[in-house]
Amino acid sequence: MSLSKMAKARLKKEFVLLQSDPPPQIRAQPNLKHDNHYNHNDSNSCTTDADGASTPPPPTTTTTTTTTSIIPAKDTQWTEWTATIIGPRDSPFCGIMFTLDLTFPPRYPIEPPSCQFRSPNVPFHPNIDEQGRICLDTLKRPPAGTWSPAVSLPSLLLSLQILLGNPNAEDGLEPNATKLFLKSRDDWFQQAKQRIQQQQQQQQQQQQSKNSNSTSETRVTKTNWDASSIVVEEDTSNNNNTIVGKRSNGTVNPSGDDDGEEAMVQKRFRV
Repeated sequence: MSLSKMAKARLKKEFVLLQSDPPPQIRAQPNLKHDNHYNHNDSNSCTTDADGASTPPPPTTTTTTTTTSIIPAKDTQWTEWTATIIGPRDSPFCGIMFTLDLTFPPRYPIEPPSCQFRSPNVPFHPNIDEQGRICLDTLKRPPAGTWSPAVSLPSLLLSLQILLGNPNAEDGLEPNATKLFLKSRDDWFQQAKQRIQQQQQQQQQQQQSKNSNSTSETRVTKTNWDASSIVVEEDTSNNNNTIVGKRSNGTVNPSGDDDGEEAMVQKRFRV
């Protein structure tokens, strides 16, 4: 799907605006053609703002002594964007970072983009279904909605952030959340908060398990090897740890040698 010249020019303008002066706790930029998603969830690249929420840094800029220019990558995929939104205060999602996928049609901004929350961080919300699809007037063309070419991308993302804390149950999309919200806003608030916290805990556990499983690329199986005879030496030149072991009391060392000589087993760790 190729964009019109008008659409591409508009998106380039909005890209510069979002990198130079983004709305608070909102980030967005186009994906690269060799990567399906821009990684906003890299904990090593996030910073903490005054509210204690993690937000990704802006992209690299080219700086001169007088001006700072923002240059998109050559392999930018302008039709597919990734955005992150931090849940607003006084909402069940306060401080939670949500990731959204945006797709722009060829006739943008005459036609609105499609926006969807990315799993697994999908809020329990009257206007957002389990797949992350969003019901918002601004995302629909008249007469069904209020989309206008005058709506900028930063304004649209800000509207989505406001929606998180101010559901419109009269135009609900997720039936269970809508029903609960209409019955008791407080009950919905508590359940939505509990669900998103559970999602966060599950993701942390999965990440910890993944890190634990990938600690080493290879594992050494030892049988009746006297652990007291193990000496570990660091080899910083190639990020390896070298385990040096000797046979002890007729036991077998990890290398399988049985001649009583020293054996060396390489155990490679990821960095």
